[in-house]
Amino acid sequence: MKYRNLGDIEFVNLLYTSTDSLDEEYLDEAQRRRETLVPLLCEVLENEKNYEWDGAGRWWSTVHAVQILGILGDARAMGALLTASAYADTHDLEWIWEALPECYAAIGTAAILPIRNAFRERMREGGTSLGAEMEGLWNLWEDHPESRQEIEEFFISLLKSDETPFDVKADIVADFSQMHRTDLKPFFEELFESGEVDLEVFTRDDMEEFYRGVKSTPVYRMDLRGFYGARESEARRAFLEREQEEQNQRDLETFLRDNVHRIGRNDPCPCGSGNKFKNCHLERAEEAARKYREEELRQEPARALREALYAERRSESEIRRFLARKGLTSLFSRLKESVLEAVLDPREESMKKRFWSYFNPLLEKIPFDDDEELKDFNGLFLEYYNAIAALYLHYPKEKEHLDA
Repeated sequence: MKYRNLGDIEFVNLLYTSTDSLDEEYLDEAQRRRETLVPLLCEVLENEKNYEWDGAGRWWSTVHAVQILGILGDARAMGALLTASAYADTHDLEWIWEALPECYAAIGTAAILPIRNAFRERMREGGTSLGAEMEGLWNLWEDHPESRQEIEEFFISLLKSDETPFDVKADIVADFSQMHRTDLKPFFEELFESGEVDLEVFTRDDMEEFYRGVKSTPVYRMDLRGFYGARESEARRAFLEREQEEQNQRDLETFLRDNVHRIGRNDPCPCGSGNKFKNCHLERAEEAARKYREEELRQEPARALREALYAERRSESEIRRFLARKGLTSLFSRLKESVLEAVLDPREESMKKRFWSYFNPLLEKIPFDDDEELKDFNGLFLEYYNAIAALYLHYPKEKEHLDA
């Protein structure tokens, strides 16, 4: 009953001052005021300043507004929730991302069309992530069997659209693969062949692994009301305190490690102890700097291989898309074979053949529009070759050829 005497504005303003201390009684009162409260909560979400990390915890107001609107399950909130999704992506508010799929599910089938429209609008604008909306549609797919065909057809239409980003297509292929939709697998193979699936997100090997794995629907469920339970609130409070303490310690240790030779031995220690640096953190900072250098050297080969793997996937996707535009999709597999041959040939053999002789018979089959297009493709092709060479630990065997 402690909220009954507050006006609606006063009641909503508590979101700005309570940080993470709202209780279930607040939710009950919100439910009682539903008709007048929903528009006010939407206003909270439509103001981007509320999402900023200002040191005062004002951003908690947006987390609470999303959670409460989800609990209320009112379709009037759809526009504001979609706005919250975009701002949460910009300001890195994970608790909003986590809640949104369940909020959409709570609103029900009335959420489907606004989500579909948001997909198309954000893709046209090249905007923010759509992960929460995708998960929301799958939640709705699970809750409303009568809407499953509509949702599936929408996702398939995105796969067929030239406007859909390649990373979004990769996520959709992953979701259907997780569901063991073998009827769609030939279509997915075509998408991989033409470079329509972002390989940095999802590869053919990933797809095969999903089809072999446990069949499941890619839903993301959450107990919105449970977020305000005493146990959950206390667990979050302890987690945030621990995270802050650990972050402060990491920041101090990183500062000392990186500045160990810039801090005077007789200067006050930056930790605030009041002791001289030499009598406090100097020895530990020197040891941390030494271990960091050693670890950097130890990790360098693995880091180089990871970078090569990403470069291979990125350049393969772009080459496949280029060949698809030329109607030469099947040429990629032969190009890859020629790259592997060049990489794996003994050095003496490759020097006799010369670098481009491995590829020219295939490259001559590509009708380049002009010299600029040829130059761009050759640069992309060399990026792919270098990545493959690095993965086979032969790099920089052909460096003199590539620099020539």
